[in-house]
Formats: sequence, C-alpha cells, structure tokens
Amino acid sequence: MKTKNNNIVLIGFMGVGKGTTARALSKALKTMNLDCDDLLESSQNMNIKAIFDEFGEEHFRQLEKDLAKFL
Repeated sequence: MKTKNNNIVLIGFMGVGKGTTARALSKALKTMNLDCDDLLESSQNMNIKAIFDEFGEEHFRQLEKDLAKFL
C-alpha cells in the first residue's frame, strides 16, 4: 500500500530563514507548521542551549533523529 506524503521539510544552518519560510509556506498552503526545536524544548522542558549544556550535542542530535522518525 502506497501513501501520499505531502510534507515539506526545511533543513539548514541556524539563522538562514527556515522558520520564516516555514511560517510563510504554512500560511500560503493552509497547513500546519511544526518547528522541531520548539517541539524538543517542550518535550524536554528546557531550551536548546540547556539541552546542549547539560547533555551535549550528541544527545541533542539523537533527540532530533528520534523526533524526525516520529514525525
């Protein structure tokens, strides 16, 4: 069984406009916009800097991978 996936995923370095572009696309396409950093901060009850400081980049990247698989 094939499923149709209409998701748009934006990746890139910090500060290049992913969030701004995502919000504009979401508005234009009348779709939901999910920001992985926001979801991770909410699920971990701490901001991204705190996650890096307390657990390190490797742990943060694993959280990102797990979230991407879930979504």
